[in-house]
Amino acid sequence: AVDACTALQTCSGSKSIQHKAKRFDQSLSDLRRNRYIYTAPMQTKKQGLRKQQPVSVLPKSTWHLEDSIWSSRAKLCDAKAFLDTEKVYKKMLEKDWARVLEIGKLTRHVERTEAKAGGDNDGGNEMNDVFHELLSAAPVLPIA
Repeated sequence: AVDACTALQTCSGSKSIQHKAKRFDQSLSDLRRNRYIYTAPMQTKKQGLRKQQPVSVLPKSTWHLEDSIWSSRAKLCDAKAFLDTEKVYKKMLEKDWARVLEIGKLTRHVERTEAKAGGDNDGGNEMNDVFHELLSAAPVLPIA
């Protein structure tokens, strides 16, 4: 690759001035030959601005849940509505709570925590309290 530094170095030697000038011109022409230059294509036709076609605007319609993909939910779900009711939340929590009590780990954990806190060792009453606290928060708990 030939560059401007090479062209200048050829001029600094101890040769005659004519030889230096000739070498400089050769280096410069090599440099020009290797340079990339973009030339814009010639336009043969006079290109004018295109007229924009008017865009037809559809009237905005309001979105309704009954017209969406969720329209069948009201017929199929337990609440027979789009959103679950408190009755459905209570039923879901009762089923989940029965499964948790069958496993027994939560009951043992609550009993140990109650014993460490120095309270009365009435695990059944504590479990009822936990259930009612969860039931009061059921509509806001995330369901995955």
